[in-house]
Amino acid sequence: MNRVEPAEQVFVGDGQHDHRLVAVYYVLAVLVLSLYGIRVCPFIAGLDAAHVLVTFLVGFLAAFLIKLGLENRLMPEGEPFTLSVYQFFIDFALFLAVGLGIALYNHFVLGFPLESGGKVLIGCATFGIFAGLDNGLRRERRSPAPLSALTVSPKRIFPITDRLFVIFISIAVFTSIVTGLVIIKDIDYLIAHLNDAPHAALRRAVFIDIGFVIGVVLALAMRLLWSYGNNLAYILQLQIAGLVDVSSGKLDTFVPIITRDEFSLIAAKTNRMIAHLRDAHREQNELFEVSLALATELRLEPLLARIVATTRSFVGADRVSLFLHDPHSDELWGKIAEGIEDVMRFPASSGIAGDAFTRVATVRVADAYSDPRFNPEFDRRSGYRTRSLLCVPVEDRHGRCIGVIQALNKHDGEFSESDANRLRAFAAQAAIALVNAQLFSDLDRARRYNESILRSLSNGVVTLDADLKVVKANAAAQALLGVDDQIHGQPFQQALGESRSWWETLCGGVEQAYLSEAELQLGSGKHILANITRVPLADLEDRAIGSMLVIEDVTEEKRVRNTLSRYLPTQVAEQVLLNPALNLGGVAQTATVLFSDIRDFTTLSEQLGARATVTMLNEYFSAMVEAISAHDGILDKYIGDAVMALFGVPFAGAHDADSAVRAAIAMQERLQQLNRQRTDRGEDPLAIGIGLSTGELVAGNVGSPRRMDYTVIGDTVNLASRLEAATKLYGVAVIVSEGTRAALQKDHPLRELDRVRVKGKLLAATVYQLMTESERLDEAALKLFADARGKYSTRDWQGAVLGFRELLSRFPEDGPSKVFIERCLAFQQNPPAADWDGVWPPH
Repeated sequence: MNRVEPAEQVFVGDGQHDHRLVAVYYVLAVLVLSLYGIRVCPFIAGLDAAHVLVTFLVGFLAAFLIKLGLENRLMPEGEPFTLSVYQFFIDFALFLAVGLGIALYNHFVLGFPLESGGKVLIGCATFGIFAGLDNGLRRERRSPAPLSALTVSPKRIFPITDRLFVIFISIAVFTSIVTGLVIIKDIDYLIAHLNDAPHAALRRAVFIDIGFVIGVVLALAMRLLWSYGNNLAYILQLQIAGLVDVSSGKLDTFVPIITRDEFSLIAAKTNRMIAHLRDAHREQNELFEVSLALATELRLEPLLARIVATTRSFVGADRVSLFLHDPHSDELWGKIAEGIEDVMRFPASSGIAGDAFTRVATVRVADAYSDPRFNPEFDRRSGYRTRSLLCVPVEDRHGRCIGVIQALNKHDGEFSESDANRLRAFAAQAAIALVNAQLFSDLDRARRYNESILRSLSNGVVTLDADLKVVKANAAAQALLGVDDQIHGQPFQQALGESRSWWETLCGGVEQAYLSEAELQLGSGKHILANITRVPLADLEDRAIGSMLVIEDVTEEKRVRNTLSRYLPTQVAEQVLLNPALNLGGVAQTATVLFSDIRDFTTLSEQLGARATVTMLNEYFSAMVEAISAHDGILDKYIGDAVMALFGVPFAGAHDADSAVRAAIAMQERLQQLNRQRTDRGEDPLAIGIGLSTGELVAGNVGSPRRMDYTVIGDTVNLASRLEAATKLYGVAVIVSEGTRAALQKDHPLRELDRVRVKGKLLAATVYQLMTESERLDEAALKLFADARGKYSTRDWQGAVLGFRELLSRFPEDGPSKVFIERCLAFQQNPPAADWDGVWPPH
């Protein structure tokens, strides 16, 4: 950036200070002092002019060479004003050294009196003063200002009036001293030779001496004043240029600080103003870019991560967490909380974040541990040390607080009010993005839900626009009409073949219409019988935008399916229709039976009453049937509070036992969810037992010709029921038979529980516990249980008790260990028969 001042061009910040100005002063000093010595000074009048000129020339040439060699080494690094002071003293010292050297040379070599040397010394000092001040001012405006000092005001100020006063006083003092010395000495000489006719020419030289000295001093003074005025004009030009740059939008400019007067204060404040404007402009651009980035991200989880990352860099924090409000539980939860692996949840009024959310106010804390609202538990869990903290509420466009952004540990100190303002502005943008992302998520969920409904419908659904072109046709409609996805956007008549009379009749009006058992002859030649319903579609302004057709296939296959579905599960009915050779009279096959029952149901129903019991059972059965259906199970029947389900009926599969095990685990998980809801309503939780048995059974229609039921019978079914009852004895949730364990294709958390003899059976069977999440044991505990059971089987009652008790010390709720301890203690008092083989119950 170039700056132009009168009479010379200055490059701001280049740091190149040449010696042209002082060279001019050296040449001028040589000429003036030589002329003064040759033509004016009465002591050396008549001296050889070349000798005088060479003497001064050699002296000042030596000073100039010394200046070239030493000045850069002597000049320190610093602000322009400091450099100008050093420049003055260096130049003054060199001029003074030249004057002293010539004075000594004249006295000791040429034999001149000391008065003559004094005049030379005074003349050199006079030139040194003016040259030093002038060159110092020039360096002041040519030296670059350190960037670190551009917005810092000088600690010590020298007002302009004081500097002018010093300059004028210096000029006046030196002019008075020089003129006084010259006048006093020369007038003294004139008085001594007043009547001496031969010295008439010398008397004239005295008057010339006086005028010449005064003229030279005044000329130097005018040059010095011009130089100082030049500095002032240059400083004003820099100020104006900086303001012009700012007004034109160039915020990367600055005003150099080259003095220590009032202009330095103005420059520092101007630079601070420019820096603030630059920071504000950068923050505005950052906020705009962040807002644009947030507006383009519609997925909630990536948006949360982006908000956290942006906040961290935005306010210079070490960690950032975003907590959203869950209105159902009135909690703040943080899925994106840096330093915490799991999702954080805490009451909405708890801690500093809760206070910011509750009061909808910004909270700044300089020392977290001194604030009573701070909960140090999170620091203890994560090993982190929270120092400073800033919490800003996130409000939607209706002023409702939807969460809190929390920043921890400012990198360079404490969070300022500026940080809080910036974060509030960012939080406003984040709130809009969060609401948009939530709306998009809800819309996407609704879309997928609607598409799922359309896919699951057995009836064909076709939506048409105002021009009767297909907008959407679900899979059932495509299969029914014999078309594919290419029908979308095409006229619907293309899929109808020759059957158009009903179409014209059905779509001729604007009201809802229904056509029963219309015979459709499709373009493929296929004939179907269908019930067709037409429903007009309208937008928010109630303007017609198209219609929706619901096509129900009522051909023979549909009628048979409807008939079978009255007494068969949907899956069974579909399989029967797909396989016409299926024998409905009863088939022997291998399958898995699941039997579950609510524990203490009789007591519970007496406490609830009839109406509440029915409500409870409906809620419970809904949850259990969903878990069974989700794993390809078929609900066989409800028996009071019990549920019986089948896996592998009517067609067996390789993974039926695995599906039954997964269904049992899912039932326990759904029961936990149901119990949380019941606990929130102040109701007692439910407990169930589940028995699983795999083996051969008979599946088929049971009943009379007037009322039939598709079910299964056999020992496998009875065993499942008895295993469910055994869960109460052993204090476990799920027991599976040996047949089920053998049929499993994948690994499941099973524990060999006991060898039992089921009622009605002579042979003993091994049963296993399917361990749920709350019942899991580690490998060491499982080995300890097996070892204790081995001692139990070998009649080592004391050793078995010690083993089971050691297991209970680690897992106090382990029901089987408690059962075996009771047996061992009982057997110690009444041992079993000598031929006892470890089966329960003993003979």
